[in-house]
Amino acid sequence: MHSSTGLGKRGSSSKAATWPPRALGYAVNQEQELRRVLDDGRLPLDNTRAERSLRKVVVGRKNWMFYGSDAHAESAAAIFSLVASCRLHGIDPQQYLDEVMRVLPYWPKERHLELAPKHWAVTRSNLNPVELDTWLCPFTVPPAALNFAR
Repeated sequence: MHSSTGLGKRGSSSKAATWPPRALGYAVNQEQELRRVLDDGRLPLDNTRAERSLRKVVVGRKNWMFYGSDAHAESAAAIFSLVASCRLHGIDPQQYLDEVMRVLPYWPKERHLELAPKHWAVTRSNLNPVELDTWLCPFTVPPAALNFAR
């Protein structure tokens, strides 16, 4: 036996003999989920995308312990939420934050919802492109393009 690999003469190990029963046990335990995938071909068979998105949270968890205070952590969470919302709506987060931070001082408080990533494409299309391209300038606030019933 090769001591460094734990493999025998033919390259097999004791784990190799136990994987089929473990795989079948997993399939039995996940029967309902597997049947859903078989019933709806649009569903992916794996959850790689979900695990990859959660990995960011797991990797950052240790770093987030050092924000200094609850207020700092809440502020960071708000920024992370905005960035995630931008990605969800196909918006470049850096450009969005840059433009919204420049527009925000001129925007009426009762219309702040128009600046949310979900509505930003419509709001941005109504802004003056020259003002958006100018680094420092006052913004002309266009008439409300969205009607939010209260």
